[in-house]
This record gives sequence, structure tokens and C-alpha cells, in this order.
Amino acid sequence: MPDHCFCEGVRAGAIRQPSNTVSSVAFVLVAAMVLRDARNASAWRFAGATLLVGLGSAWFHATLSFWGQTADVLGMYVVATFLLLESLARRSMWTASQQNALFIGGNTVLLAMLVVMPEVRRYVFALLVMAIIASEWRRLARERAADDANHVARARRAFTSSVALLGFGFVVWILDITRVVCAPTSLWQLHALWHLCGAASAWCAYRAVMGREPPRRA
Repeated sequence: MPDHCFCEGVRAGAIRQPSNTVSSVAFVLVAAMVLRDARNASAWRFAGATLLVGLGSAWFHATLSFWGQTADVLGMYVVATFLLLESLARRSMWTASQQNALFIGGNTVLLAMLVVMPEVRRYVFALLVMAIIASEWRRLARERAADDANHVARARRAFTSSVALLGFGFVVWILDITRVVCAPTSLWQLHALWHLCGAASAWCAYRAVMGREPPRRA
């Protein structure tokens, strides 16, 4: 793993990038918030996904290792595929078994790509994010006319907040990785802010997509 990964300077100790490592805990907090009111398997799955992001990101920034990077990005894939499949399931009437098969199969393929072609990881994640945005906006637009107005309004606000947070975080991520704004020895790192924005975005997206259980066939 190159020593110039993101702006934060690489320390000689056991934790190579302290700020980026500690800020990853934000995803663990999201997992705890989801589990606090977990009522179904989907909530447990999302909590597990965000926990994987937090632990994987912490591992990556603490070690700057390839396998730490793999765990970090895999967690991002798992969160994204969860949100995408949940959004699509509200229109497709998939069975729980079908959705589980798509979730496991899809992430198995993504993991294989991550190991074999790690250089495309960011493009794959960007495509997943765009698919989530397109699917959820379409779902909310359809529900607006036929569903409870208050429910749809809450979901739209939550999803708009999620997109805005992720967009702001992406700008911050670019400023950090290109070193346009960079102070390697500072405890305040833009990439750490990206972690906080990403965790908040994931929480808002979860609230939007999981606001109500879709009808499912057994």
C-alpha cells in the first residue's frame, strides 16, 4: 500500500493514520443505532454491513494494507447493495429467498472483482451509488401519488439529506486525496470528515429506504 494514501501523514507506530482510523468508528455508531430499534432481518443485515465498513476502514487506515483496503471497500459494497436491493424490492415483489440470493451472489462477485481488479473499485462503487439514487427517486416519485403523503415526505427528506451528505463528503474526499487542502501532521483531516459524512449519509439512506416494510412473498 503506498505511503501517500490520502493526505494524513503515515506514522511509524502501530496505527499508521490515527485520525482516519478513529473517524471510522462513526460507522460502528450507525450500526449500534440501527440495532437499537432492530425489528427484522434487514435491520440486522444493514447493521452488519455498516459494522463491516467501520472495522474495515479502521483496519485499512491503521495498517495501510491491501487486505485492510479489501475489507474497507467490501463493506462499502455491502452497504450499497443492501440499499439498492431494498429499494428495488419495494417494486419487484421479490421473495426473501430471491433477495438473499441476489445479495450474497452480488457481493461475492464484487469481492472477486475487488481482489482481482482493485483498481476499478471506486468506479464500481460510484455506479452502485448512482443506481441507488435512480432507483430510490423513482420509487418515491411513484409513491407520492398513491401512498401516504407524510410517509413519502419523510422518506424524501431523509434521502435528500443522504445524497447531500454524500455529495459534500465526495467533494471533501477529492480535496483530500488531491492534496488541494492538506495538512499531513494535523489531527483534523478531510478524509476523516469524509468518514463522518459517509456514516451520516448511510443512516439517512437507511431511514429513507427502510421507512416501511415492503410486501413480500414467502
